[in-house]
Amino acid sequence: MACLFARQSLKSLTVRNSYGHLPSTQALRSFEAAARLKSFSLAAKELLLTHGAISQQIKALESLTGGELFYREGNEMLLTKLGKKLAPQIRRSLDQLLITFPNAQADSDNHRLVLEVATAIAENWLIPRLPSFRKQHPEVILTIKTIPDLSEGHAEDADVSFRYGDGKWKGVHALKLMEEEAFAVCSPDFLAAHPEITLQDIKSYHFLNHAVPWKAWFKKAGLPSKPPQKSSHFNDYTNAIQAAVLGQGIALGRSLLVSDHLKHKRLIRLFDVTVPGAYRYYLLYPKKNPKTAMVAAFKQWIIAELDRSKTQKP
Repeated sequence: MACLFARQSLKSLTVRNSYGHLPSTQALRSFEAAARLKSFSLAAKELLLTHGAISQQIKALESLTGGELFYREGNEMLLTKLGKKLAPQIRRSLDQLLITFPNAQADSDNHRLVLEVATAIAENWLIPRLPSFRKQHPEVILTIKTIPDLSEGHAEDADVSFRYGDGKWKGVHALKLMEEEAFAVCSPDFLAAHPEITLQDIKSYHFLNHAVPWKAWFKKAGLPSKPPQKSSHFNDYTNAIQAAVLGQGIALGRSLLVSDHLKHKRLIRLFDVTVPGAYRYYLLYPKKNPKTAMVAAFKQWIIAELDRSKTQKP
């Protein structure tokens, strides 16, 4: 019995000693981030380490694998043949560790930014620009929650909100980002099918209506405020704009939300009649927010993107 116990203890000790040659989880995470982001600098930013620390972790892995894992090409760090072989294995290992230790994911909440945004803003302007934010801030895990346009209140779990409204929200800071303009838009195909359209007879064509009223635009154009008889009504602004893109009629374009459609010639402006938007765009965030740094980063990014949108010519 004593010999059996001794053999089992020796076997257990041998197994434990063999684990001592395994790389650290820090080394595995450093490799995974660098491989995914193709950059030691971006990996360092994501993991809150220095560039030198990432390099040391990669070198430690290379000493174990017996070969180089990355090579530089321009500004990118790309995987060697050995690195490409190792990458999926390391990702599976890290995924398994997350399954085994689910509470370890709680640390990711420190890097998570919950963004509340009106659906129309998300679909027509924000989502195409998100790669720019991720590139600048790879350490931020962005969670997006969409809400109806002109919603009241502010979700308690939202760290920041990008909203359209009058600026009168309670319990939060409301930073006005930009004013808005509204003008008539249609697709190039619609105009080609109706080349004879004039400002005086515009109401004889099919209108695509949303909650944003045409009344101010009609007044500016010198037209009666009575709504046109030929019209479709949408409770979702994106659907109204999509119908316009498909050539189904004339919509009232909100300057920010149709900017990409104008740029890519999916929509064109009808006549030089513009009125101020009914509301404005705001960034909302709680007065007491533990994620001040991430909110500041998002605020800086979105202001820069909005400025870029203003200077782009359709």
